[in-house]
Amino acid sequence: MRALRIKAPATPRNDLVSVFLTGVDGLNKPPNVKPSEQLRLNMSIAPVAVGNRLGVIGGDKAGFPNGRRLSDDIVDITLQVAEGFLSGQKTGLGDGVDANDVAFGASFPYLALPHTGSEAVNLSGGPAAEPGASTQGTGATPKGGVQTGGGGTSPRQTPMVPIAGVMGGCALLGYGVSRRRRHS
Repeated sequence: MRALRIKAPATPRNDLVSVFLTGVDGLNKPPNVKPSEQLRLNMSIAPVAVGNRLGVIGGDKAGFPNGRRLSDDIVDITLQVAEGFLSGQKTGLGDGVDANDVAFGASFPYLALPHTGSEAVNLSGGPAAEPGASTQGTGATPKGGVQTGGGGTSPRQTPMVPIAGVMGGCALLGYGVSRRRRHS
């Protein structure tokens, strides 16, 4: 891998302040804004059927940092903005991952289940377990880990990630409804 020689943008970095603390003028910056780190969304910008993975810096005003879609490449966007994209320095910097390896689902929670994982590692120093053998108590695989696809399980064998996702979604929906009512 070759080293990139990217010149640091001039200071002060008001471009970073606008993206990460106040919102971008003409996009998602509210009047009388107080700088704070939060996800901002301009509801007057209509969603698009097929978005650009680079969001706003890719010419798609419906994308990050104006909200966040599952398909927005947050790592590449953040790297390019940090290296001065908004100040005119176009580097094309990124992590080399431009698409998911598994397609999004057609219904909630939309994300594919995680891969089954790597080979088990025996942390006790003894011989590694055969594939499919129980690793309970060796520290290699948490109970309910790689085969459940849900980030582990509770003692009752209930997948925890889907429950957390539903609860988080409900909390966000409630917050959005309350914010909308205050502004009506």
